[in-house]
Amino acid sequence: MNHSLYRAIKEQVLNRSLKHGESLSERKLAQQFKVSRSPVREVLKMLEQEGFVKVVPQKGAFADSLTLDGIREIFELREALDVFAIRKAAVNLASQELRSLAKKFGSLSKRGQKVSFNEMRDAWSELFQTVIGALNNTRFSKTYSDLFDQVETVRRFSTSSPERIAEAVSLGRDLVRTLLEKDSERAEKILRLHRQKSREAILKALS
Repeated sequence: MNHSLYRAIKEQVLNRSLKHGESLSERKLAQQFKVSRSPVREVLKMLEQEGFVKVVPQKGAFADSLTLDGIREIFELREALDVFAIRKAAVNLASQELRSLAKKFGSLSKRGQKVSFNEMRDAWSELFQTVIGALNNTRFSKTYSDLFDQVETVRRFSTSSPERIAEAVSLGRDLVRTLLEKDSERAEKILRLHRQKSREAILKALS
């Protein structure tokens, strides 16, 4: 597969450059990216498998959007993967990496409700990149990366209050501290609480 073409077309869907129901013309996409229609067709098939595109026989491909049930499924799957990752990685994470994360979350916590959504998201993203890296499991990393893209798509339709952002930072700080203590059970509880609150906030914003 042409991975650069895959990322380029996928980004158009994720960034809502292509709206729900909008036709994805193989010919136009091939012209836009200066490739033949064959690699475009291959990319669209992959995006259909991932839930970003809907292919209708005899009509073509269309940008798809997630239903509330689909969003719930994504968050349920994400939580299951998160718990697996945090339990497996808890004993393998390097203290040096965790101390660096503890410092970052500690600094953000001191700022209270002045922390931006992007700062909170980036801190959590770095935390989980560290967790997933400790697994040394390339298949898991690929699956999680694909799911993360879908979560990011959902997030574009919602906003987080300063209170929720501050709470997420606080939970991230507590999670890192717990991982430093190698307490996988408490780490799982903190993680589940964070994901639950994120899911509730997004579903409330979209309902």
